[in-house]
Amino acid sequence: MPPKNIKAIEERRRAQQRQCKKRKYLEIKNDPEFLAIEQEKRRNKYKKRKEEGKIKAIKEQTPRAQREQRKKWRENSKRH
Repeated sequence: MPPKNIKAIEERRRAQQRQCKKRKYLEIKNDPEFLAIEQEKRRNKYKKRKEEGKIKAIKEQTPRAQREQRKKWRENSKRH
């Protein structure tokens, strides 16, 4: 019989994972060599997704998708 508080256990596990990721990225951020490597990985991942067509430029999108994207940009800009 599974324990009754599965949600609490899962939430605790997620919190631990978040903390672990934060520590990992802080280490990367504080070391210039690791930071350069991580940035290069992200660039390559972006280029690959762009070539696969998963990421489209604003001019390649439909007018409706353009409106939605620009709306998201405005909201993010206000929050920033």
